[in-house]
Amino acid sequence: ERSPRSAAAAMERSGSGRLRVFARARPAESQEMGAAPTPVEFNVASNSVRLRCDSDAILYVPGLSENRDFTFDGVFSATAANTDVFAKVGLPVLEDCLKGYNGTILAYGQTGSGKTHSLLKEGEEDAGILQMLAMSLFSHIDNDEA
Repeated sequence: ERSPRSAAAAMERSGSGRLRVFARARPAESQEMGAAPTPVEFNVASNSVRLRCDSDAILYVPGLSENRDFTFDGVFSATAANTDVFAKVGLPVLEDCLKGYNGTILAYGQTGSGKTHSLLKEGEEDAGILQMLAMSLFSHIDNDEA
């Protein structure tokens, strides 16, 4: 049996127990290929997103006179597979829930930003996070020794 202090220490070490924020670029659709460059750059190595204000940017942001960088707990490029997102986002939440902690995955963004693709995409290849969570949960139940 774990004491509240040891449970809190374990959560602190794992990075769980706090709000974690990730950013994901939506994969481009076929009609978007070769379009003007986006004013948003995703840097997976530094877990950051840059909003550019240079002349190549296709979007004018009032009051923005220099590039803005935003740092996240994780960043996924447009080429990232849902399995990559699940491994870094979904699986840790599921594991914490199986240990008795509450967990939530919230997808937020404007219409067409890729929320449904990330969470609900159907199919065996690159399924959505929700489908992978359900499969992993039932797999855990099957393997659980009563």
